[in-house]
Amino acid sequence: REWEDAVDSILKAANLAPDSTQILSTQARIQESSGDFGSAAKTYRKLSTIDRRSQDEYIMNVARLEMQLGRADE
Repeated sequence: REWEDAVDSILKAANLAPDSTQILSTQARIQESSGDFGSAAKTYRKLSTIDRRSQDEYIMNVARLEMQLGRADE
């Protein structure tokens, strides 16, 4: 239930500020911590297009999550 509340709250914040790297980073970490690796990878992909300075970090996170999901070829 705790993760559900956290996910709901961060999704509301992301809807208010869809290009906020701070909110999206928090969203990705919450998704990953709650076990929603697919959504976390999607959020990190979005971050990689918004925040070019940290693009390498986000892409590495996507690759790591895709491997956990057994989708190493994506």
